[in-house]
Amino acid sequence: MMYKKFLAIFSCLSVIVCGCSKKEILQGKRENIEGITYTEFEVADRLKNTSVVLPNPSSVKELTELYGGSQHLAINNSLSPKLNIKWRKDLKEDPVVSNILVLGNYIYAMNGCGKLFCINKNSGKQVWSSKVVEQPQFGTFSGGITNYKSVIYIVSNTSDVIAFDVALRKVIWKRTLDTFVKSTPVYASGKLIVTTASNKTYALNANTGNILWKYATNKEQLSCSMLGTPTVYKDSVICVYSNGDVVSLKLANGSVNWYEVLIPKSIVRSGSISLLHISASPTIIDDKVFVINSSSTMSLFDAQSGMRIWSRDIGSTSQPAIVNKDWVFLLSDMDLLCISLKDGSVKWHVNDYKKLVQKSRKFKKQAWFGPLVVNNQIWIFSELGSIMKYDASTGNCLEQSSLRNVRFSGTPVIVGDTMYAQGNGRLYAIG
Repeated sequence: MMYKKFLAIFSCLSVIVCGCSKKEILQGKRENIEGITYTEFEVADRLKNTSVVLPNPSSVKELTELYGGSQHLAINNSLSPKLNIKWRKDLKEDPVVSNILVLGNYIYAMNGCGKLFCINKNSGKQVWSSKVVEQPQFGTFSGGITNYKSVIYIVSNTSDVIAFDVALRKVIWKRTLDTFVKSTPVYASGKLIVTTASNKTYALNANTGNILWKYATNKEQLSCSMLGTPTVYKDSVICVYSNGDVVSLKLANGSVNWYEVLIPKSIVRSGSISLLHISASPTIIDDKVFVINSSSTMSLFDAQSGMRIWSRDIGSTSQPAIVNKDWVFLLSDMDLLCISLKDGSVKWHVNDYKKLVQKSRKFKKQAWFGPLVVNNQIWIFSELGSIMKYDASTGNCLEQSSLRNVRFSGTPVIVGDTMYAQGNGRLYAIG
């Protein structure tokens, strides 16, 4: 009963907030099918016959984080068109709510009770495990991990930042912050950069855990569980927050280079997601930074000065795939879009999901992840194991397949001829 009352109050507040803002009409029409609202995006006529040329795969030998800047574009042409499960590993606990690391011949992953696993990436056999988070809040571990050389840095919902040396197999330092961390950590120039739920960014000494500087912006009460990972650009770090702030900070001392905020022109609220919350990491490409929030705003900024180049009424909670200076692919609501980075115009958009929603209520409940650029195609993944593949130039669906007994809880990591994924407490090697 209290839950229903809360929803009623929340709905009223949403109406009040929406009513207090001057709204501009979003281009395109909105359509409702079985309780889900879709946006019919307008396609730019001048782009319809333009080819999308995808670059050659980046020579990435080690993929150190699931989400991040343009250093991890996940462009891959080595994956077999016919996918098979090479191995699966049961981590024996609740689903993992974090990224995984693929380093050399090993995979590192956290399970639901705060245990770090080292797994041979070729065989799936466990090499070792170690308990690193003693008492996770809310029952299970959630957070993110990254590394520098042999040290893995772990953030969690215990408010602790932990440095674990895999060579020594022990925690070498631990730092407790003001509240739990909401972004995957990033290493840069001897510093570990993390952002907490209170919208504070800390720079820690990567060797000792000592706090070197911190930056605080306004706190936002309504927000998603995780924020976009800070992205390093030259001698700065670009951070995003749940109140829509986008801030470039000097790595040396945390002083502000420039500050912007993503404010949606058309307000759309879904569930408990904040209007301005930024789940996707800022992406650097050609000295520009692309940022998109959860509701309905994406912008391209000059990474050096912060000057806004353009802004459009499109939002997403997923990490976009930017493959060159010309195009970005992203999931927005129930659409996959190809967007020109020149001015934000839509080249194509697809929502094959509509037909599937009408046929299957089970399908309607699926979360989708991606996109990734694989074999010169655009791939997206559903939590129930479906994979949809699209032509990059036209948006035509090339194939819809399903991996039996595989679950995705996030965007997979592709290294060489193998795709590593996680879901329902398991790790999968697919290729």
